[in-house]
Amino acid sequence: MFFDLGTKSFEMNYKIAPTYYTRLLGVLENVLPGEVLLNAGCGTGEFNYYLRDRFRKSFGVDINVDDIATAKALTADQNIQFNTGDVTRLDFPDEFFDAVICVDVLEHVDHPAQVLRELRRVLKPGGQLVVTVPHKNYPFFYDPVNFVMERVRDRHLPIGIWGFGHTKLFGRDQLIGLIKDAGFAVLHDELLTHSLCGALEGYLPTFLQPVFKSNAKNKQTQEVKPRKEKIWHFSYDIPRVFAGILNGLISIDRRLGRKSRHGVGVLVKSTTA
Repeated sequence: MFFDLGTKSFEMNYKIAPTYYTRLLGVLENVLPGEVLLNAGCGTGEFNYYLRDRFRKSFGVDINVDDIATAKALTADQNIQFNTGDVTRLDFPDEFFDAVICVDVLEHVDHPAQVLRELRRVLKPGGQLVVTVPHKNYPFFYDPVNFVMERVRDRHLPIGIWGFGHTKLFGRDQLIGLIKDAGFAVLHDELLTHSLCGALEGYLPTFLQPVFKSNAKNKQTQEVKPRKEKIWHFSYDIPRVFAGILNGLISIDRRLGRKSRHGVGVLVKSTTA
């Protein structure tokens, strides 16, 4: 299932890499409509934007003040609210949300189990949780340098799968175990981005994202300076020509990788048990 995420606008969106776009499609395919949504570790807030028609109210929380400033500047919808905050200590009451998404966040935090327990606390009974993380068993051609280094010297460089401030990777079963231990029942899991899109993308985001994003390493900051986003006129919308190309590539990548154990990312959908 694919979504028409394109626009005729040619404002800059630096997140048109296949790995990001595949995560976006995966989330859209798995999140059901509800009343209130939380995007935990929301970054610049694009997932709130793309899910805006499915929820009456939507919240985004992130510890990065640069990203929250960008999200607020881009969002005119009064039903979407962004706040600076810590996903391990959310400022929301128990059982407040119908759905929570946590997209490529757990690899940045010191205690992912604590984050998952906190997300369990704020979800209503029967609420839905969708989590994605970078996959420990990634395709060779996505990051051949670290693929070899990890196996030969048990070391890695801060590029490719280890770029963007990532401090850990997760195996598929490891992530499922953490989610179950936090009190969730797993409904579905899948690998995101296989060898074709991984090879086509390679190290390009590692080198290009710092050009377009003020805080490319996703570090906690105290100053609000989203300068590059303003210079490049960053937009949530993805030009239609790019969306069409990406949809085609991802469709082929999924067919070729449907039996593969390798994936750049993992998605797990679960519910409060």
